[in-house]
Amino acid sequence: MYITKEKVLKWSAIALGVILAGLLLWLVFQYIQRSRASNLTAADVKISDITSNSFTVCYQTTSGLTPVVKYGTDPANLNLLAPPTSVVDVDGGESLYCHKVFPLVGPTYHAIVQLSPDNEVDNAGTPFMINLLSGSAQPPVPTSAVAVSPTTLLIPTSAAAPTTVAPTVDFKLCCPVDANSDGQVVDIPSGCTAFDAIRCKQSK
Repeated sequence: MYITKEKVLKWSAIALGVILAGLLLWLVFQYIQRSRASNLTAADVKISDITSNSFTVCYQTTSGLTPVVKYGTDPANLNLLAPPTSVVDVDGGESLYCHKVFPLVGPTYHAIVQLSPDNEVDNAGTPFMINLLSGSAQPPVPTSAVAVSPTTLLIPTSAAAPTTVAPTVDFKLCCPVDANSDGQVVDIPSGCTAFDAIRCKQSK
């Protein structure tokens, strides 16, 4: 198929027009983005949940951004970045962004919020200063309870009366002095029983 010179020029003009239109649209888009970025603001910037190794930065701004928190121990060198850890949409095309910055080592840190390459939020011209806690609060550890057994109170009872043991008497010494006509014992020596007297009498 033969292509005429006129068709080549026509297609070239169309291609050039498409390229120029695309370039123009890209420039317009960049301008809009820069204008939008230059007008970005962050409302209600709050630093909370400060511990011995972390802190949290929250604020409200335009939805759809990719902001970061720039931080470090030297306010002139904030070369550490913390992306959002939570984004919650709110009314009016805005979102609540929160950045948890951790883990940290050191007593003091400085931070700013970077909404875009050309827009940063700080504390009236200087970075926010965060003093970390010296140590995480720990609840007191209860000491081990000592189990106490109930004490049994012993009440002394009255002492038992000692048993009187009669001295053993040899029954042979207990023969009666006299007996009546029926053979009953009449007079028994002292310390002897009637049974001893009978045994003594029978042994004679």
